[in-house]
Amino acid sequence: MFHRVAQFGHSGRTLKKWLDRTEITTRNGKKLTLSMIYYILKCPFNYGKFSYGDNWYRSSHKPLITEEIYNQVQKQLIAPRKAKWGSKGYAFKHCFRCASCGSELVGDEKFRRRLDGSIRHHIYYHCSRQVDYDCPERYISEQEVVNQLIKIISSHEFKNMEVSEKVRGMYERYRTVTHEVLIQTNLGDEETRITLKSFGTYILRNGTNQEKADFVQGLPIQLYLHNRNLQTTK
Repeated sequence: MFHRVAQFGHSGRTLKKWLDRTEITTRNGKKLTLSMIYYILKCPFNYGKFSYGDNWYRSSHKPLITEEIYNQVQKQLIAPRKAKWGSKGYAFKHCFRCASCGSELVGDEKFRRRLDGSIRHHIYYHCSRQVDYDCPERYISEQEVVNQLIKIISSHEFKNMEVSEKVRGMYERYRTVTHEVLIQTNLGDEETRITLKSFGTYILRNGTNQEKADFVQGLPIQLYLHNRNLQTTK
């Protein structure tokens, strides 16, 4: 799979057709889904490293691929694709509401030229002003949104929160891979480590825009933006 993407630029859908023809399945005898294929391709554990929290570790197993091939695959996965006119890839669009007027938050992108001539790209979220055109709520950067979301899901009152079936399915795939990592590295009991916080942190930092949106929308809370802070009440 990695070599086909790195050398021939095969897409996830092309890989799935090939895997289906070769009758390769999961341990349970099921065909690999498209999301599972992308999950495998993005997992650094395949070249011998993995992250837990803010730290990186070297696994004890023999890597399946080299780090060079892994990096080549990541470049192929983020290659720009044709999109419909007017469409943008904002992970948290429609996920939050404005605390001042109740409008939905929308995404916006900014480009700033550095002193060395390079261009820096930023994504911000702000009130759409559909309810109040003069709404005073200010912009918040996407990175700050991620940081605040991680704090929210790790707070005491959300440790046992219920989530949607879609998020639960995402969690089970994450749990399966992490379980194998913990066994290989002898880091301890996975039941005490694979939590909503660790799963949510992984998705918010490494997931696709759609995965991030599914995770936030699958939480049983409504989040509001007020003075550049996400909160659960207006």
